[in-house]
Amino acid sequence: MTNHFERQLEAYGAVIPDMPLDLPCYQVNRSLWALYRRLDPTVQEHPVCTEAEIVRRLDLLYMGAGVC
Repeated sequence: MTNHFERQLEAYGAVIPDMPLDLPCYQVNRSLWALYRRLDPTVQEHPVCTEAEIVRRLDLLYMGAGVC
């Protein structure tokens, strides 16, 4: 059984990488960026929001104290 977060990941085709890059997420992982923009509409491209930062925020938001 999938939860709401997993269904959103699948709907956007988003992939949470095992080794997130320290590069702008809107360039290297557009599907994850689109999902995160839906979850937090106030996030902006500048100052640069890296893929690693978004993975860390999603991890804390949905997985607890850092299990991803």
